[in-house]
Amino acid sequence: MIELDEEMFIDRNDRITDKGINALNKTLVKLICLEDLNFQFYKCLEITDEVLKSMSEALRKIPSIRNINLNFSLCSKISDIGLFYLSECLKKLTCLTSITLNFFG
Repeated sequence: MIELDEEMFIDRNDRITDKGINALNKTLVKLICLEDLNFQFYKCLEITDEVLKSMSEALRKIPSIRNINLNFSLCSKISDIGLFYLSECLKKLTCLTSITLNFFG
């Protein structure tokens, strides 16, 4: 089983775009044994709802995921639409035991 204890911090970076995060999301689906996901996208100003849509599609394919911690604080281009994509996905993750989401600001 793959166990990842690392956190990914991509913060305060206006060069991070949907295209880059969507490429990361494509890699996520290959981690079918992933149990913990911790992404910190604090103040990534170019990230939009499309990232949450792509991430939701990737997470649906990881049945083992138990803990999710996502920080999109001050990512001003994320709206209720992106939150809807994510919430629909989270409802279907049957092994999920812990969720921490931060969309402050």
